[in-house]
Amino acid sequence: MKETRRKLFIQDIFRQITRKEQIALKQLLLFRPHIQSSAPDTTPPSRCLEDTAGLPLGKA
Repeated sequence: MKETRRKLFIQDIFRQITRKEQIALKQLLLFRPHIQSSAPDTTPPSRCLEDTAGLPLGKA
């Protein structure tokens, strides 16, 4: 159930972001898999799209 919610959440994000942001997000998920598992489920959605510098993706 938890994994299904995570997949649906990621799919929803991908529908809302640009192609360039999708590529960047895929690279983060592929090359830094610990990011997925280290974030607690209580992370507010507003923080989920921040890069490591704390800036929202696509706004840098």
